Amino acid sequence: MPRAGTDDIFKGGGDMKNSVRVLAIILCLAGLAGCAVKTAKRPLTDRDGEAAQRSLAMSGKTADADGVWYTVYTEPSNYLAGTGLRKVVRAKSGERIELWWVVDWLNKGRVFPRWHYELRYFGSDRDCRTPDGFQVGECHFSGGCNSVRYRTSRMNEDGMPSEFLALHWDSWDYGNDGEEGYLDRIQHVYDVTRNRYVVTKGLYRYPQGCVPPVSSPPDVCDAREECKPPYQLLKEEILESRPLMPERI
Repeated sequence: MPRAGTDDIFKGGGDMKNSVRVLAIILCLAGLAGCAVKTAKRPLTDRDGEAAQRSLAMSGKTADADGVWYTVYTEPSNYLAGTGLRKVVRAKSGERIELWWVVDWLNKGRVFPRWHYELRYFGSDRDCRTPDGFQVGECHFSGGCNSVRYRTSRMNEDGMPSEFLALHWDSWDYGNDGEEGYLDRIQHVYDVTRNRYVVTKGLYRYPQGCVPPVSSPPDVCDAREECKPPYQLLKEEILESRPLMPERI
């Protein structure tokens, strides 16, 4: 995958930055790129923080009386592979999750394309609030090691979960895209039962002797021996904490 964003690509000289800005303006005027200003996220309240901590605590649970976590496996992909739907997991409740390989480019206002995985959640077929689904996870790094899990109260004999209690997307920067000197981790947690969507960013200390990148393609999750977990958390920040679906009227 190309680098996760354009800011780092252009850290080289002012002339290149100016050229890119001019090109972006031309594309916008020609109608080839989206030029809408990104809406600023609302400030987090104490209530948002408390709700986020409850959801994060739930995501840290293993098997208990309330449910069990199951992993969604997928194959590595790259820009040579065609974009599209890669995997679907359906629940008896009528809910489903879809794993997509997508590219952000002119339609997202990007000068250079960015290929990545993203996870989408759809409510039951009877729920008119989710006809197009909601994005509840994505890969943030060009050398991103990602894992996808869902929590359900029961796995049926036919291999279908009864419902989705929670979804968890875990993205580690096993390349070297994030903050200098730190191992970056971004988590997406959707607590379906509480309708609470949380995104966090964590900065970790590299193990002694580990120098990024942590791994090498094609298996970006195969960390070198000196870079294997566990990792020491230094700082964690809640980026988002909000209801995902609108309330029923």
